Amino acid sequence: MPGPQSSPILITWLLAPSMGIIQSSKRRFKEDSLEINFKDIQPLVPGYVFNEYGQLTGHYVRYADIYCVAENGRIQIWLDRDSYESRDPEKLICDYDEKIVREMLTKSIG
Repeated sequence: MPGPQSSPILITWLLAPSMGIIQSSKRRFKEDSLEINFKDIQPLVPGYVFNEYGQLTGHYVRYADIYCVAENGRIQIWLDRDSYESRDPEKLICDYDEKIVREMLTKSIG
C-alpha cells in the first residue's frame, strides 16, 4: 500500500496538478506519459482482474513484467513494456481514469 515508502515519482505525480508541469526524472517520462511502478498501484487493482485477463486472452500475466503508464488522463496497465510501445490493444490489461486513481491513492496515503 502506498505510504512512507512510496516512490518520489508517485508522490510527484499525485501532487502535480497536470502532467505538463512534471519535469524531473527524465528516464521515467516520455512526452506526456509517466511510468508508474506497478507496486505503487497494485493494492488498488483487484487480483482477479489479472486472472480474468489471462483466461480471456490466453496471455500469462507476470507481475514483474507489468508496465504501467499515466498519459492523456488515463492510467493504463499493460502486459509488458513491449505491448505498450507497440500499442497492442489485446495486451492492455486495464485502463482507468487518472482522477479516480489519484483520489484512491491520496486517501490510502493520508
